[in-house]
Amino acid sequence: MKNFFLVLLASFFFCSLLTDSLAEQKVVQGTKEEARAMIENAAVWFQKYGKEKTLTEITLAGSEKKGEFINHDLYIFAYDFNGVVLAHGANPKLVGKNLYDFQDADGRYLIRGLIDTAQKGSGWYYYKWSNPISKKIEDKMAYVLKIDDGIWIGAGVYGREVQEKVKVRIGIFKLFDQALYDESLRGIMDQLEEDGLGADTATFMIENAMNSYVKAEELVHKLAMARMDLIVSLGTQASVIVTKAIKDVPVVFSVVYDPVEAGIVEDWEKPGHNATGTSTKIPMENIFNTLKEMAPVNKLAVIYTPGEKIPRRSFRHCRQWTKKNYRLR
Repeated sequence: MKNFFLVLLASFFFCSLLTDSLAEQKVVQGTKEEARAMIENAAVWFQKYGKEKTLTEITLAGSEKKGEFINHDLYIFAYDFNGVVLAHGANPKLVGKNLYDFQDADGRYLIRGLIDTAQKGSGWYYYKWSNPISKKIEDKMAYVLKIDDGIWIGAGVYGREVQEKVKVRIGIFKLFDQALYDESLRGIMDQLEEDGLGADTATFMIENAMNSYVKAEELVHKLAMARMDLIVSLGTQASVIVTKAIKDVPVVFSVVYDPVEAGIVEDWEKPGHNATGTSTKIPMENIFNTLKEMAPVNKLAVIYTPGEKIPRRSFRHCRQWTKKNYRLR
């Protein structure tokens, strides 16, 4: 009976250890959503408490295993854009070291890759790194975010989370509900699908302000808070609103007549910031040369809507060009 009791006790103890171990395994692995949320929380800290306090709090997680940025096996790392470690939530000994030339197990310059991703504003990057829990080199993916011109931060996940491909988040915004915008959107969606960004690899947030400027501001703020990976804006006014409000996410505009004159980009050749796209502005010379080829023209009537900016601009360009070639009435 005594031996039976000892065996039973040992079995119970072993099962308890196994249960605790399995429970630990379930709780220690952070998710992609938690990693991203941790980074966004840290960004709030930078704004609210400043650089020094936030960096100290990040490193506190590694040195004393406590603080704001403790969440399962997740930790935050902070660097400058030269590759110098500013804070590290798993290995405080790295603080102050320059890892710009550090290579992962596959020979990739991983800090350079993380910096390239951060310089775009934010994004995910895949590499290999030591897991502080397993003490092994494992596949890892990190979400990185640019705080300012001197600091970027990141947090990553290991294991099965890496195997599950992160979907690209694409926001689509239009101010006016018009058929030409819908046609443009269909073309954009077809091209995204062709480029591998369909329903299986991307999620779409489509916002329509329905001709309301008040609602437009609300919806653009919503897109900004959702931290899209890409935003598509349809129309000149929609693109103006988006590019004024969102500076850290790539914006692709469509159905815009003159993006330079509208202030959406700085120059036709060099946009100057986070926006690029397509223009509906066709040189008047091309239009009239095509017209000449199609039919002999002796008299030309131009009809436009004076209350709308784009038709006024088109008429102005038309008038300037036709002065050299036609008599206007």
